Amino acid sequence: MRLPTRGVWRYPLRLDEVPSDYLQALLHFEDRRFRHHPGIDPLALLRATWQAIRYRRIVSGGSTLTMPVARLIDPTPRSLFGKCRQALRALQLEWHLDKNQMLTLYVNYAPFGGTLEGAQAASYGYFGKPLARISPAEAALLAVLPQAPSRYAVEERHDSRRVRVHRLHRQAGRPRPATTRASHPVPRCVCPERLDE
Repeated sequence: MRLPTRGVWRYPLRLDEVPSDYLQALLHFEDRRFRHHPGIDPLALLRATWQAIRYRRIVSGGSTLTMPVARLIDPTPRSLFGKCRQALRALQLEWHLDKNQMLTLYVNYAPFGGTLEGAQAASYGYFGKPLARISPAEAALLAVLPQAPSRYAVEERHDSRRVRVHRLHRQAGRPRPATTRASHPVPRCVCPERLDE
């Protein structure tokens, strides 16, 4: 792969090349009703609004998987106006693209911190291997990383992220991955200069 002029690492994938563990974790964490809403999720928006009123702070968001794609295509300011514009763009995208096309855009363009864009580049960057060879725990980590790449930075917050990954597995009804600090040291960024496979 060549480094684009923007300085971003991206390894495009077709949706059929993406492991099901990653897609399941992504949909479970990011947008459980992805297949059933038109780009915005009214139930999630109502829940987020109710929580904000009740706790007087933002507890959870009401975004869908489509909304970050809309923000990538049409960057908007982080404001109420920007969020409304992003929601309208998400509706427009869902009108023109099917759900698989939307997932493909997300998988290939989601920001994973630094110069990594897309799940394949993140898999190489954080784990040193292609997305097709990641474990279920690594898939869960990659699913949560685009939410806040700096907050979940692999080297800085490994322990809190491990707890979140274990909780994600428990919620999905999967057995807890057997990990310890000794058996799974903190991954280091090992971005390849070229794709050998």
